[in-house]
Amino acid sequence: MQQLDPAQTSRAAAFSLWMQAPQPMVTLFKTLDVSNLVRLSRRQGYKFNMLLCFCIGKAASQVQEFYLLPVGKKLMGFDRLAVNTVVALPSGGICTCDIPVSPRLADFNRDYLALTGQVRQRGEAYDLGENYMVIGTSALVQTYIDGAVNIYAGIYNNPFLIWGKYKKGLFKAALPLSFQFHHVQMDGSQAPAFWKPCSGKSGHCGPRPAGHWPYFPGKCRAGGGPYSPLVYKLVMEYTCFLPSSVTFFWYSICSRREAA
Repeated sequence: MQQLDPAQTSRAAAFSLWMQAPQPMVTLFKTLDVSNLVRLSRRQGYKFNMLLCFCIGKAASQVQEFYLLPVGKKLMGFDRLAVNTVVALPSGGICTCDIPVSPRLADFNRDYLALTGQVRQRGEAYDLGENYMVIGTSALVQTYIDGAVNIYAGIYNNPFLIWGKYKKGLFKAALPLSFQFHHVQMDGSQAPAFWKPCSGKSGHCGPRPAGHWPYFPGKCRAGGGPYSPLVYKLVMEYTCFLPSSVTFFWYSICSRREAA
């Protein structure tokens, strides 16, 4: 972390306009299509919250304004990012945990599981320190929400995202969330460059899983059974959004037809 001269950055005008504002925070609301993340979570066993945090971190790493942050009355620059998540404790309380942003999903998943497990076991928050620009997140997965607006106390200027449960449709999953940031750090025009990768629709969570899918017998997967490859593709893409009873019923039908 280092102090920057605002006049030498792209945020010079914003610094002069908003640094002394009584309420400099901006909150935007957006509904993301997180169907790809839901598929990846169910097929490969990743935690959905981890996948979303990974996409948030990777999307932020491509927007230069995320490496700036007003701290006190100064503008600070960073060369590393982290995503903060809230961990539920066995005692019923909560603690926060900083996860360093990594370009590889496997590395981020390893850090996420290890660090959140450590926080859960010890009951102590894990803080990476002042060398990271931390993106705050909060997942209220017990209920559906459209987002939330945090209070501004002049202490925590970091960008912050809040979401609840994602809404499952027949063919897709939608997640409403809110994104709050300090107006000195960025403008609303930077948000579109940040939103799309957050949903994982641009390949930011790695390639789609291939190979065996448990709800299709062998002949159906190979296209040699009673169902065409098109039907296989459609069901493989979208059955993960249906109740488990429906997928079990489909598997039973395929098995009987194949045995016959």
